[in-house]
Amino acid sequence: MLSLIGRWLIEGLARRSNCYGSHGHPFSAYLKAFLLRIREGLIAASQLRDFLCRHPLLIIELGFDLRLDPSADYGFDVEATLPTRYWFGEKLRKLDHALLSDLLAATVTALKEEIPGLGSVVAFDVKHIYSWVKENNWRAYVPDRYDKMRIPLGDPDCKLGVKREPQQRTLRWNH
Repeated sequence: MLSLIGRWLIEGLARRSNCYGSHGHPFSAYLKAFLLRIREGLIAASQLRDFLCRHPLLIIELGFDLRLDPSADYGFDVEATLPTRYWFGEKLRKLDHALLSDLLAATVTALKEEIPGLGSVVAFDVKHIYSWVKENNWRAYVPDRYDKMRIPLGDPDCKLGVKREPQQRTLRWNH
């Protein structure tokens, strides 16, 4: 995930904002941590901090400045390295919305380069939406009810379609 976004993007965005946060950590480390929070489905800042405490190698990958401790398992003190739960929340609240919009736009651009044809079809709707026209009312007399060339007056955007139901085929004017 982090390699797809690219260091150039995060470093460029970090230059637009204050480059260092609390405890001297780079701004890019906070951005990467917040992206990780979204990816892992973590709701609260305390959950993000607990997750990073359980995965200390991610702290190195995200780019937080390490508080060295030769007696610790990975050579640094995890608790002292990470910002507090409060500071994670404050950093997230004070993020520039324009910066986040640029990050989203750059991510979409990077994904389009990575996956050919991405974004050519945004959505495909398979739900039948019946038009509110008299041609769909079985009790109303309508000459040439199923003539494709005769568009109903009540809804000029609708088309004649077929809806397959169990045991029968039904023609309806729909969108």
